[in-house]
Amino acid sequence: FHDTLHVSGVYNGAGGDTHRAMLPSPLNVRLEAPAGMGEQLTETFALDTNTGSFLHTLEGPRFRASQCIYAHRTLPHVLAFRVSIARLAPGSGPITLLLRSAFSPESPDLDLHQGPDFQGARYLYGHTLTPEQPGGPQQEVHMLWTPAPPDLTLGEVPCPSPRPQDTSAMASVLGASPMGAVRNATGATSSGTRTSGCSRIS
Repeated sequence: FHDTLHVSGVYNGAGGDTHRAMLPSPLNVRLEAPAGMGEQLTETFALDTNTGSFLHTLEGPRFRASQCIYAHRTLPHVLAFRVSIARLAPGSGPITLLLRSAFSPESPDLDLHQGPDFQGARYLYGHTLTPEQPGGPQQEVHMLWTPAPPDLTLGEVPCPSPRPQDTSAMASVLGASPMGAVRNATGATSSGTRTSGCSRIS
């Protein structure tokens, strides 16, 4: 949840000036509500040191949206983030949230270049500017990531018109539990999830 990343073993600078190199972060994406949404939102942040995940949550009367950033459990050097929206109140209208990316492929510690896209992922490569020891090798860095979409929408839940003989049954179910009735009648769910921003660094 910042514009830079630090990777273990990647240093820049010689002698006493050696420090962890600053890598631009493709995961620098902010979950926001669009202007004019007209809802009072509660925003929370949490860091779970047991799972190695960071959670950003926006919650209002109609929905709860979560953005989770975490390290992949089985693939080394892979970071990911997941965004989900869940409907909290009865209603079928769409809910749209913005995903604002401020990624810039620049670093004060690295000479970086954009390479060709690879299987739908962006590619950035380069090396550190100054080796730790005079005459030593400059460390190489390679990054692959999939850009986040500009927004995420929990779509409108369709409610088919019931047949005349089913009208009273549909009304009673809707009165008891509108959200459950819509899900049962249409097969749709009231939550939407999109996983994006997977980033591999080597």
